[in-house]
Amino acid sequence: MIENGKQYEVSKKKLVEVIEKLNQMKSNPEDDSFATKLVLMSIERFKEQIENEIKEYEMLKSINKKQ
Repeated sequence: MIENGKQYEVSKKKLVEVIEKLNQMKSNPEDDSFATKLVLMSIERFKEQIENEIKEYEMLKSINKKQ
């Protein structure tokens, strides 16, 4: 869980890195092994977790601003 602005910024940067890595791996159709598919699934799940944490933090920040 993201608890402060610094963690939020680090998470946003990490998300960009993860997306770039996913795109790089997906653009290499020559490596279609089972292991590669597992790694892609794992990275995809990690990306989703980061996205969810970012959304949650942004939602909490917007709620706090309204109060």
